[in-house]
Amino acid sequence: MTLPFRKDTTDLEEVRKRPSRFTWGKVIGIHTIGRYTFVEYFGRAYENGHPTGGDETKPSFHVYVDGRSTSQSAGSIESALILAIALGKLEVNHAGHMATACLKILELTP
Repeated sequence: MTLPFRKDTTDLEEVRKRPSRFTWGKVIGIHTIGRYTFVEYFGRAYENGHPTGGDETKPSFHVYVDGRSTSQSAGSIESALILAIALGKLEVNHAGHMATACLKILELTP
């Protein structure tokens, strides 16, 4: 018997409809502030590089700007918001520009 292929995703609309398909773990909340959305989740637990079948105990927050995944997560909602603002300001979608994003944050602070 062949099991159906499970299609994990970070597509925000799909995650809203079927939270169990979120790529990075167990969704425990979805929060939106203006153009920024954060999927709060417990990541999958690993031991010695192998999944244990359980979940982490500390939540993470996957960052979306204008409904699109930034491919970035943060360990707190505060960090996720700062990351979202910086990435939204830069309009980038990958980790290669993280240093520039940090510099933009510093420019925004008085």
